[in-house]
Amino acid sequence: MSPARLKPTYDQLVARLAVVEANLTAIRQGDADSIVVNTENGLQVYTRDGAEAFYRALVERMPEGAAVVRADGRILYANSRCAEMVGVPVEGLVGSYLAYCVEPSQRGTLLLALEVADDATSVDLTLVDPVGARTPVAFSVGLVDAAPIGLDGPRCVIMVDLSRRYAEQEAIREAEARFRGAFDNAPIGMALLDLAGRAEQVNSALGVIARRSADDMLGVDLSWLTDDRPALQRALNALLTSESEPITLAGRIEHVDGDCTRVAVRCTLVRGHNGQPLHFIVQVEDESARIMHEERLRHLADHDPLTGLLNRRAFELAVEQHLAIAARYGPPGALILIDVDNLKYINDTRGHQVGDQAIIQLAESLRRRLRASDVMARLGGDEFAVLIPQADGETARMIAEELAAAAREVVVRGFNDNRRVTISSGVVAITDPTWTPREIMALADLAMYDSKEAGRDRVTLYGGGLPISQPDGERLTWVGRIERAIEQGGLQIDAQPIVDMVTQQIAQYELLVRLDGPEGRLPAGRWFHIAERYDLAPAIDEWVLGRAFDLLAARPDLSFNVNVSAKSIGRASWMERVRTGLQETGVEASRLTFEITETVAIGNIDNAMRFTDSLRALGCRLAMDDFGAGFASFYYLKHVPFDDVKIDGEFVRDCVTNERDRAIIRAMVDVAASLGRRTVAECIEDEATLQLVAAHGIDLAQGFHLGMPEPAEWLMPGRSRQPSGRL
Repeated sequence: MSPARLKPTYDQLVARLAVVEANLTAIRQGDADSIVVNTENGLQVYTRDGAEAFYRALVERMPEGAAVVRADGRILYANSRCAEMVGVPVEGLVGSYLAYCVEPSQRGTLLLALEVADDATSVDLTLVDPVGARTPVAFSVGLVDAAPIGLDGPRCVIMVDLSRRYAEQEAIREAEARFRGAFDNAPIGMALLDLAGRAEQVNSALGVIARRSADDMLGVDLSWLTDDRPALQRALNALLTSESEPITLAGRIEHVDGDCTRVAVRCTLVRGHNGQPLHFIVQVEDESARIMHEERLRHLADHDPLTGLLNRRAFELAVEQHLAIAARYGPPGALILIDVDNLKYINDTRGHQVGDQAIIQLAESLRRRLRASDVMARLGGDEFAVLIPQADGETARMIAEELAAAAREVVVRGFNDNRRVTISSGVVAITDPTWTPREIMALADLAMYDSKEAGRDRVTLYGGGLPISQPDGERLTWVGRIERAIEQGGLQIDAQPIVDMVTQQIAQYELLVRLDGPEGRLPAGRWFHIAERYDLAPAIDEWVLGRAFDLLAARPDLSFNVNVSAKSIGRASWMERVRTGLQETGVEASRLTFEITETVAIGNIDNAMRFTDSLRALGCRLAMDDFGAGFASFYYLKHVPFDDVKIDGEFVRDCVTNERDRAIIRAMVDVAASLGRRTVAECIEDEATLQLVAAHGIDLAQGFHLGMPEPAEWLMPGRSRQPSGRL
């Protein structure tokens, strides 16, 4: 059978019901003895009794409860759904009173509805079944014409279960309550606007942001939420006329006191189930704190946190921008590079807080002597730079002299003579606007070094256009040479053994960076200070670290020491390189020892402590190199968690003939041992020195007598050559 035969159309059903109704009416009135119904199985003929059965079948199939009751409420007939709702079988229900099936307090209401019994009678009551279960029900009561069958005014009662409707209504109320709670208590401002943009509801957060009461905002056009009112109106119109996503605008709320609040306004259109627009929801977030935080971060990215001056990156950018303008409009101007004299001595003897205070006072004193158009920066711990636009070399030199005089006005308290600050300056006239900022600063750096070498507290003007002196030319040559070595593989690694004094065996190797060239493998002492001066040291440190991990992975039986320069201390990329190297190679972290000199740590003790703590957390070991060479060695030994202490070679080299050196070595060994540190003696160059340091309790030793630095690649598997030396 086709689907069309199985599913009659709506019109067919209506016509069929009309026939049934007409025939039933005819039977009730006595005009016919039977009815004819067209069914799926053909024509069906019902007699009077059959018609009643058919009518009862229709009532039984109703989804609502149906009952016929007398005026007093006694039940004459009930369908199965009615019995199910009441909780009593049909046979037990017929003959009982319907009023007893509802809440006792509602029985009078039901009896009154039965008495009135017109087509408009409808009441909501609660059914209570024999076990106490309660069901909300809508009762509709109407009179039934039953005269043909001898009944006087029975009532037809239709009962509709309201449980689902009530549950849906409760869900809607809960959703509305949740929305209201979220709306009223939202941490951001919220408003419900009609389609004309007037406020229907506002929450307290919006009142705080706008500094207005809710009464002042209700019913009012809220286009003042942003200073660009046309933009807000365009956003609302766009939401109305298209399927646009929520729109966010940036703006300012202007207050009556003249102040303003930076806000972000997000507009959303709410539509009904039929897609018709209902209202707008506008969210207003106070952006002031976020904007201030971002501005603060931008400021920190470009400024020195101690003095508030530009930092090196921002200064180089300012010089670059100035050169671009000067190349077109000129003149190029000049640059002054300033180095604070003896700041290390102040930090060592009076502490870093005193040194920092001196830097702050110096920066303020120098800034007062400069013009508004001059650009000043703090490049590092003790370095400042000043860009002087539209000035020749001689003018800039005179300004530098004024700055030197201003520096002498700064007094460092705590010294017997109330020490005054002095500075050494290098001045360079920018004679060629095609120079890069780095080239200009390099020339100023050369002049500044001449001031240092001449006795400090001086100003030196670089001779622009004149031949570069021998030392200056050599320095610039080294910079280019080091840069090429980093880029083109001109760096090499030597390894020098460190010997255990008890076992007389090699305990580990120190890795030493070399610069390849025509002269051979040049030690770091010849050139590394230039790499540090021109910010090339971090790249070299990372390269050495990579070679160290290669050796650790290839030789699981060996341990290695790696030196860390000042510029890598606290550098996030360098620390991340350590972490990834340990993870990728899987080597045991304790096989890697990082050597840090006191002069490296002294630049920022707090930074050094955080740095060493991070390395210790990874499981790496630490060694203090050149112990005893500075004023604060014992201070760092106390506060920084070093594992090994490498005694400066100055005390070891002549210890056989110098009683003072021997006394210092004994003291260092005693202090280190009491703190649980191992001691390493450097510069062991003969057997007598070796025997003496052994007698003084030194744990490890290193020097040419024990092993010369040799190419580290000889330690790789398959290379049989052994480093030269005693062992």
